[in-house]
Amino acid sequence: MADFLLLHGAWHTARHWWKLIPELQKRGHRAAAIDLPGDDPAATTESFVAAIESAIDDPQNTVLVGHSAAGLWAPIAAERRQVSELVLLAGLMPRPGFSWIDQFADQPLQPDFAAAQTDVIMSTASGGPSWSAEKATNFFYHDAEPSDVAEAVRYLRPEYASVAYQEKTPLTGRPSVATRYIWCTEDRTVSHDWMSKAAPDRFGARIVEFESSHSPFVSRPAELAELLAEGH
Repeated sequence: MADFLLLHGAWHTARHWWKLIPELQKRGHRAAAIDLPGDDPAATTESFVAAIESAIDDPQNTVLVGHSAAGLWAPIAAERRQVSELVLLAGLMPRPGFSWIDQFADQPLQPDFAAAQTDVIMSTASGGPSWSAEKATNFFYHDAEPSDVAEAVRYLRPEYASVAYQEKTPLTGRPSVATRYIWCTEDRTVSHDWMSKAAPDRFGARIVEFESSHSPFVSRPAELAELLAEGH
């Protein structure tokens, strides 16, 4: 039995794992999700990492699952606490010596999403809304049931943590933790070319393909639970 600690990406919350947690529990595992401080304009990288580390009770039995932007913070906590496994789910990845913003020259995001994300960030900064239901569905949940999409969109929140995205990662090298990267084949956010190079080069990650959108915890929770539980 493993302890799965589920870490949400930008604009999301712990509530977005509502379908996956019971699926992992059905398979005899413990599973929990926490809220990361993306809604705090002053949040730093250490703010994110501290929130993760404080939720790890039994490192040797813990599987850290970092979705999307949580992939920037999860490897740091995984290395410090020496968890059982790190799983990057459609994840962004830190590059030693660089901030996330610095990495944009490598085109880590698909062009349409990068443009939409810029619009959302600018709108939120000026007091406007974050993702519209239409855009969120297109980029995050396009293969999910309409009722589940509505629930997921309802849970979205603004993302303000600009400080953390502009700081150079404290990660100095390849983490010594066993790492899997789950590539969602229908993902409309992360660049496949970037991922396929960064995951093995930076983490020695084993890449596993999974047929889903960016958010399989909403669209295919049972199948995702089976994949996550492999080997545990």
